[in-house]
Parts: sequence; C-alpha cells; structure tokens
Amino acid sequence: QSMNQETLKLIKRDNLTNEQYIEFVKELEKRGKSIGGETIIPLPNETKETFMAGLNQLLDAATPQRFAVFQTLILSNSEMGEGKSIQEYDMKKKYRQHWGFMGYIHGKFVCETERVVISTSTMSTEEVCEGLVYSMLLDALLRFEPVAEIFRYLDSKAVQRSKLTTYMADSLDKAPPGIIRCVEEFKSSFLDGMFDSEEEVIQYMEKYCDDYKLGNKGGGNLKFSNKLWIEYFESMMDWLFSCLQNILDNSKETQEELQALKSYLLTVFIDRKDEGAAKPPVITKVFGFDVKTWAEIKDVVPLNKFRGKTSYAFKQTELSKVDKITQWKSFGFKRKKGENYSLSPLYTRLYLVKLRRIVETVSSECQTSMMYEKNSYREWMGKLTLN
Repeated sequence: QSMNQETLKLIKRDNLTNEQYIEFVKELEKRGKSIGGETIIPLPNETKETFMAGLNQLLDAATPQRFAVFQTLILSNSEMGEGKSIQEYDMKKKYRQHWGFMGYIHGKFVCETERVVISTSTMSTEEVCEGLVYSMLLDALLRFEPVAEIFRYLDSKAVQRSKLTTYMADSLDKAPPGIIRCVEEFKSSFLDGMFDSEEEVIQYMEKYCDDYKLGNKGGGNLKFSNKLWIEYFESMMDWLFSCLQNILDNSKETQEELQALKSYLLTVFIDRKDEGAAKPPVITKVFGFDVKTWAEIKDVVPLNKFRGKTSYAFKQTELSKVDKITQWKSFGFKRKKGENYSLSPLYTRLYLVKLRRIVETVSSECQTSMMYEKNSYREWMGKLTLN
C-alpha cells in the first residue's frame, strides 16, 4: 500500500525491508519473472514527497517491473470507513462510477459507485493529481519495457533509474507542448465525474454512458500512458533524451552513446513517425556501437565496450505498421457507435513494445560481440582480468 513507515503503522500494514525486497526481486529476475508493485494514494500521513520516494525506491531495485497505483477507497464496515478515521486524517471523499459497471436493466439505468479519497491532512487534491501523473509517466516508460535500452544504459552507468524519471516529473513545465497537454487532460479526466452523492454520479453517467463505452471519456492511466506514445511519440523521444543529457555527464563518449541509442530506437519505431508517409519495409543502417547485442546480453555492461562499426536491417512487421486509430481501438478507445470492432488476439492491446521492428545484424566489427559469440561475456571478462 505504501513505502512510508509512518503510513504503514497507521494502516496496520508491513512491508519487506528494502534489503529483503531487493533480494526477492533479484531472485525473481533469475527465474525470468517480472514484478509489479501496487500502491494506494492518498493514505494517512502520506505526502506527495513520501509517495514519490516510495515509487522511486521500487524503481531503483532495477528489475523489469511496473507499478499499479490505486486511489484510496472508503469501504463499508472497514476501520477506515468509520467516521473517526475520516475526521482524524481530514479525508475528503467523493463518489464516482466503479470500473465502468453501468447500463440499462428493464429500462432503468444502473451504475455501480464507489467512495474515493481525493485529499487528506497531508496531501492536497493537487498533490494527489501530481502523484498520479508521476505514476502514469512511469507506466508509459515501464509497462512491458518499450524503451528498455534507456534503463539498461542508466544501469550500466550506475545511475539510479529514478534520477531520470524524477527529473522528467520536475521539469514537466519544460516538456514539449503535446506532453504538457496530455498531462493536463489526464488531470481533468481524473477529476471529471466525481461528485458529492451517488445520485449525481448516476445522473452524470447516464448522460455520458455512450461516451464512456466508446472510450471517448474516461480511460484513466491506461488511456493517457498510451496517449503519450500514440499521439506524441517523437516528442516523447526528444524529451526523454533531452532529460538524459541533463542528468548525465557531458563527455564526448556519453554524447556519442546517447546519439547512437536515440538513432537506434527511432529506427526501431520508425513506423510511429510521420503517419501517412510510406516507410521502406527494410531499412539498413550503420552504427558506431553494437547496440543490439549490448541490449540483449544478460550482463549489464557499459555500451562503450561494444564500440565497433555495426550494420542492422530493421524489418517492418504486420504490427509495426499499424495506424494510430487501430492502436486506440485495440485498447477500447475512440470507437464508433454500432461499429464492429472485434479484433484478432494479435491486435489485442497494442502497447508500444509490440510495434517494434525486427532488428537483424548484417555485419559487425565489434570485438566484444565477436568474443561474446564464442564465450559467455562473464567468462570472457574473467579471462581479460587474468591477462
């Protein structure tokens, strides 16, 4: 629920210690498993700072993962549902629809509702929104690891992953206009549809029932974390690498590595750029590093160890060339009334990671890659050390 010890005491919960958690996720990683943390916002004695620090603590465990963040619910017959807790922590609550459970039964509109907390004595509504924006941004970057190479690069530089994401959150006002607009829409969508009574929720949802069913309203984290990529792919990539440059050293080596990484990722996702412009089914490109092998080996190694002229063929796939509206409809958004939108399993939830081109190595002069083909990298490094 939280990583804040004071909050955990108040809600009578406990976590693994940080050391136990890191040991746990490393063991899962060995088994090829990923991990997902679930937190709740806002809880008693939690502040925006402690909430974001908690997410950063999980993020810096440096293992494939994503975080699900839920808004605090006031449940009937629970300790927190009693008036004493609500008053003690100054919990302000609202009613809203519950998970889209709504429709007409025997001609009467029915909508399930829930009571949610929008602020406490230690976290204002605006701060709750900011915490949720941060979790949405993390979701865009972490869910199925669409840009795993970026986090591997940070790991190889011994730079905490949260240094990048915190910098992005702190400099949102300097982000490209489309990113800022998406964030503001996310905040508005979060607050939209919250009322002081169940009756108001039901009236509102009956009025906008079709808009929610077709995915024109609502959508929450799923909608906006994907919108950052679907509508603003190039802006996201430019912003990401601009933030990377600001948190890393300005050496020639680092700048060359970042340039190679950005060029590699932009080519992997080239079909996301300039929709409508025809893209060659195969693009051959030469890099100064063997980025592909570096990104795929198990050991996290500095990219400069893979310096060497390397040529790749970036091959278009059935999914890499899908258009934006197909992507949106795969998530249940931007659909039209009466439209038959059943999709094959291949087209279910087209996250960015599914839209990568296949990359094949054409040739490489990288000595590390050549040695890696003969021995495991760890064995090879051991030989270098002995020599």
